[in-house]
Amino acid sequence: MSTPHRKAKPSMSTSPEHAADQQNTHFDEYFRSNYVRLVRWLIFSGATGVEAHDAIQSAMEAAFRHWPRISTPDPYVRKVAMRYFLRERARAAREKPTERTAAEPVATTHFEYRAEVQEVRAALASLPPAQRFVVALSMDGYTPKEISQLLEKPSSTVRSHLRFARRALRSKLIRGHGQATREEVHDGP
Repeated sequence: MSTPHRKAKPSMSTSPEHAADQQNTHFDEYFRSNYVRLVRWLIFSGATGVEAHDAIQSAMEAAFRHWPRISTPDPYVRKVAMRYFLRERARAAREKPTERTAAEPVATTHFEYRAEVQEVRAALASLPPAQRFVVALSMDGYTPKEISQLLEKPSSTVRSHLRFARRALRSKLIRGHGQATREEVHDGP
């Protein structure tokens, strides 16, 4: 007489509920540890605080929906956020071509209020968009190779954008600091 086949109880590590909980925990950790950094990156890429928060939130929602299939979340979230930002910026330009608000009615992160950061943001805003995106990614720790993969551009183009952007930023930022330095020298005793 044969013994009836019993289904083995699923272990905690293989149950669908446990796997879903583990994925949610991993996503929560990613969200908490990267949200502010990603908003800052998008602001340095040219978005307002409101635009950056909206784009990153939308990108995080997309990442959550596809989380089990995403092997490297950072490039995925950045690409989705950038596309959302550019699409919404273009839509807003079609609706109200010249109207942009100076004061944003949303709480922003503390880094936006420091004078040095405002100066860098203004200098970044003066760059062409392609250079601004590359510099913002570089400021966030990406290598030119990683940036080229993320933006789907040749490495030589990324390096060229970085070189021209750094030259322009150096000129703008030194010019601003050079004025203050000369005034301080002449205001001495």
